[in-house]
Amino acid sequence: MEATNLTQKRYGYIIQALAETSADKKRSGDVHNALKILETARKVLAIKDWTNFSKADNGLDEEQLFLIAEALEQRAERREIFGPTYDARMMRETAALVREFKRQREVEWMKQRFQEGIA
Repeated sequence: MEATNLTQKRYGYIIQALAETSADKKRSGDVHNALKILETARKVLAIKDWTNFSKADNGLDEEQLFLIAEALEQRAERREIFGPTYDARMMRETAALVREFKRQREVEWMKQRFQEGIA
């Protein structure tokens, strides 16, 4: 699997997007999803080698990768309206990287299942 490297700035966008999205969910009364997003943020913060984010053993499951990408997209939409637009573009690019990593992991998982004769 090809590595998905994140710069420190992109890693910061992930943490920022998760924190802001969790706070928005909590304010709107969606406490369950706010807690899921907060737990995802904790796992992201626990990743020691953020430059090799794509490691399969980084502790994030597919749902959490989806939450990261969605949080980045929501924050990007907000930034496009209220600025700065550079951050919006970078958040969208980071979301695309996370989605690509998720896709690569799913392909790798399917290959393993076919090799094992399960799928």
